[in-house]
Amino acid sequence: MGSSTSARKLRVNFEPVILPTPLRTRRGWIFLVGVIGIAFACALGLQDRAFWPSPQPTVAIFALAIVLAVADNFGTHRTVDGFSEYASLAMPIGFAMLLLLDWRAFTIALALAESITFVSESLRHINPTFWYIRIFNVSSQVVAGAAASTVLHVLRPLQVASAGIDVLSMGPAIALLLAAVVWKVFDNVIDSTFMTLALDRPLFSTRVPARVFLSQFALFLIGIPFAYVWAHSVWISLFALAPLGVAYRLLGLPELEYRVRTDERTGLTNAGSFERAVKSAIDVAAERREGLVLLAIDLDHFKAVNDSFGHLVGDAVLVRFATLVLEVARHDDIAARTGGEEFGLLMREADRDSAIAFAERLRARVEEERFDIDGLETPIAVTASIGVAVYPEDARVARDLFAAADAALYRAKREGRNAVRVATSETASR
Repeated sequence: MGSSTSARKLRVNFEPVILPTPLRTRRGWIFLVGVIGIAFACALGLQDRAFWPSPQPTVAIFALAIVLAVADNFGTHRTVDGFSEYASLAMPIGFAMLLLLDWRAFTIALALAESITFVSESLRHINPTFWYIRIFNVSSQVVAGAAASTVLHVLRPLQVASAGIDVLSMGPAIALLLAAVVWKVFDNVIDSTFMTLALDRPLFSTRVPARVFLSQFALFLIGIPFAYVWAHSVWISLFALAPLGVAYRLLGLPELEYRVRTDERTGLTNAGSFERAVKSAIDVAAERREGLVLLAIDLDHFKAVNDSFGHLVGDAVLVRFATLVLEVARHDDIAARTGGEEFGLLMREADRDSAIAFAERLRARVEEERFDIDGLETPIAVTASIGVAVYPEDARVARDLFAAADAALYRAKREGRNAVRVATSETASR
């Protein structure tokens, strides 16, 4: 199903978007049933031969189904503001199956691969995807495959190259490219529409960005050479899987970078990356002769939350607080978790007055917020103390700016908590 600079208000993570379980929206159910019905009609009504017929097609059904099921375990999720970009090695394998098997064998292989995945999840004690989602997955692929197969059938005359006219040798490539485009368009439209309806959002509110489509499409096209080699030598085709492995590793690089710089609990920037971001921001501010502000934020009496309700509840409060900070912060502000219940916020191109006003809004928002935690009958209320330090007035290097913000924070805690304090000449290092 489906398709940050961490630490910014634009939330990006690498976890899959989870559909409501069970599916509760009537529009979602209607769409699901409609897609299944269309897929069933396509499975029974279409008749088409393979583009490059596989040797031993009966064996190929089982072999390709197993390859597809295994490949489905190798994918990456990247979610930007709720839109899930999913890239999987199963994508090119599915298109290769359409090229290697006749239509009926293709639909059987898809259903078999999805069944293998479902059984595998059960045996490994992984919570299996709901049965209707599995059926929808197969159905959406059948519909997309039917559209692509129709394109190949209509353009079949292009697949015969005339001797002596080189340009016509491009016919098969053109047919394959257009079929791949049609598959991906149908697949993305069906999946994003279902996701939109299942989450009860307005129709067409979710659109696949062009860069997402292009990156997925590039991976998808690898299925063409894989199918061509398989049709001529099954064993040699295994070497064609090597680029898929490389592609998967490349897809994982953004996720790896995200994990390295991100606090696992809250999704904010971690302490080390935040320190580097502050140092870099100061260098830029010095060059441009601009100001910036560092906020040190601490949740008051947070130990009492852990002692009274347990660490799981405490972690839930931290996550909700991190979300609240991102909601209040500007788009380009960088938020971080710098300790247990300690947070930081870097505000570029900001001055003392605007930073104090922002800090007061954040403090007031935290004070009025009630954190509803699963398993608790009564919402939890917390407050926050905030220290403000300004570059270059309070400090000119990152270490001193952190020290000035921390000193202001602890003054806020000493003077009663739930307060905002600004670095003073006594605490700031100039």
